Amino acid sequence: MAEPRILMLTTSYLRFRGDDSLQHSWGKVVARSSPLTVICPSDSPAKSVLREKIDNVNVVRFQYFWPKSLQRLAYGGGGIPANLRRSPLALLQVPFFGISFLISALREAKNADVIDAQFIESGLIGLALKKIFRRPLVTTVHRIVSGNALERFLNRLVLSNSDVVAFNSTYTFGEAKKFLRASGRDWRIINPSLDTNLFAPTKGNGIIRKRFGIAADSRIILSIGKLVEKKGIGTLIRAIPLLKGKKSVLVIGGWGVEEQKLKGIAQELGLLGKRVFFAGKIENRDFPDYANGCNVFVVPSITDSRGEVETFGLAAAEASACGRPVIASRLGGLTDVVEDGKTGFLFGAGNEKELAEKISIVLENPKKEAEFGRNARQRALRNFSVEIEAKKYLEAYDSALKAKPQGIKAKR
Repeated sequence: MAEPRILMLTTSYLRFRGDDSLQHSWGKVVARSSPLTVICPSDSPAKSVLREKIDNVNVVRFQYFWPKSLQRLAYGGGGIPANLRRSPLALLQVPFFGISFLISALREAKNADVIDAQFIESGLIGLALKKIFRRPLVTTVHRIVSGNALERFLNRLVLSNSDVVAFNSTYTFGEAKKFLRASGRDWRIINPSLDTNLFAPTKGNGIIRKRFGIAADSRIILSIGKLVEKKGIGTLIRAIPLLKGKKSVLVIGGWGVEEQKLKGIAQELGLLGKRVFFAGKIENRDFPDYANGCNVFVVPSITDSRGEVETFGLAAAEASACGRPVIASRLGGLTDVVEDGKTGFLFGAGNEKELAEKISIVLENPKKEAEFGRNARQRALRNFSVEIEAKKYLEAYDSALKAKPQGIKAKR
């Protein structure tokens, strides 16, 4: 029997050849055995062509506004939700986006055996294809937004009518159960993956010490991510003066709207340029060099003022794959990544005193650091490799194909 032909619908993918994409990392593995076509929005750069084949994946991009340079809805820091908040033009483009997405998907769906919708928004298009072409639908939930009645209705509509629903963490699974008060007939957790050959331990890297002139006997704390409220970097900066000893420094990688505010906190504490350094944006390909140069990686996420939380914590998984101990908030999907007391520590979100205590334990105990690092690497290999995620998706597609067709309904 031929392998099923998969049509992936997603609001975020490779914008151009050489770009980064979580979906592509495992999608190209799926494409080795099952034909895969991806429908996704184009980006404004001219090199975002409308159709090309990358790593045996057929990538079909749709343009949703003219000229393309004015497209504002997809991509960018925070994706569609953030773009809607900051750009009136993005809000105007919503109906054009939906219509263009649907038209592009309709052209490809007749050749597919299974529809794979990444994100709830894509699931709405997937439901239309399921109804028209009688194809099974697999929907992946990366985040749950429930700020108003319409969002809750759309969540219920997609979750109730998908043949298989994959959640990126136990957190999103639990949040979804609140909408339906019970899980669906085939709900499963498929954690995001990473390239464990790229994100891997090395014999050490001096890039951090060389760049910032950090002494050889100083211990290095590292945190990399977007500098936005939910990342909780302020908690980490305020924890630095509470650490035992003075032979430790914090390096913060990333950029975002909170950058100046965070530098202000470090400046007020007398730490900026002395014990706290800002590295700016760090490209994905450079992450392993930085991670391998630190003693402990910290993800101090919080629930922000809009109720946003970390639904998985990819940076924590990447640092784990590099064999680094990780300390993270006991919040959202981070509990899927860090095994408390074995690969690192979890701490109460926003609790700078507890965070300082956990960091100190690692920095003051090289044997504990090495043990956590070994365990973290093994956990990443078992749970977060692209091969494992691809296998889980192939199993989800097979389950969807075996499911009995069901009509479209809206559950209360």
